[in-house]
Amino acid sequence: MKKRLCPACGTTALYVTNALGERKAVYVTNENEIIPTNANDNLDGFDLETIYCFGCSWSGTIKRLK
Repeated sequence: MKKRLCPACGTTALYVTNALGERKAVYVTNENEIIPTNANDNLDGFDLETIYCFGCSWSGTIKRLK
């Protein structure tokens, strides 16, 4: 499975946040599926519209990922 990359720095280390500011590490597949890096994590209540990069200050939508 190929993972999509941050368009600014090229890393696959991405995360999403919730209303409390908590972060969950995720990766995004070429099919635009957002998957938590920890298989036991649940993404309920997390904003999946905005993706953030752990490697730099980039944030945006899945469509902007490489």
